[in-house]
Amino acid sequence: MTSLYKDRVEIYVQFNGTYKVVKFEDVKFFRLIKMHHVKYIAIEYKTKYISQKMESPETSNFIKKLMVFNLQLIGSIEAILVSNLTMRGNEICDMLNERIKNESRLF
Repeated sequence: MTSLYKDRVEIYVQFNGTYKVVKFEDVKFFRLIKMHHVKYIAIEYKTKYISQKMESPETSNFIKKLMVFNLQLIGSIEAILVSNLTMRGNEICDMLNERIKNESRLF
């Protein structure tokens, strides 16, 4: 389950039963990608956010390695799986990018 708000998107992480919060202020843009016949929305974070995440003592070594692996594989540290969502991937991606545009107008 994914929930869209004015300033963020919350993505349900089934593995641990929590929500991953993606704040639009931390994101440059979203882009649709396809890997092994599966569609994802890659989250292109701002450099400052990536640096903070990598340097944070709260980020485990496993997560840091996973972020580097994702960056090498898809060019982004995180992505949203599209197949679990009710809307088409390109529509969701456009909607998310529109929210970023609107968020940047506030500052």
